[in-house]
Amino acid sequence: MKVFLTLFNLFLGPVLGLNEPKLCVQCQYFIPNPSRYANSDKFGTCFCFPKKVEPDIYALVTGEQQKKEEEYTFCSLARGSWLMCGPEGKRYRKKYRPKA
Repeated sequence: MKVFLTLFNLFLGPVLGLNEPKLCVQCQYFIPNPSRYANSDKFGTCFCFPKKVEPDIYALVTGEQQKKEEEYTFCSLARGSWLMCGPEGKRYRKKYRPKA
């Protein structure tokens, strides 16, 4: 019986839409938005896709280097792009939660 259910889930599950969707909130790469004014899950970012950091042009003018925090792409953009994670969640990894 287990073999039948496994084969059913592997082959017919995706076709019939029986598998659970891969949600960014349940992914280990999900970073919630620290802002207390916005819904933190809606504007979460993905640790898997860092943004390119541009050099500070004002450092050439003033001589002072400012430390920039690394920024990440919003989950909504990553899931909407076929080149990143895509709607199917190519880079999705379920969060590990130890049993209590």
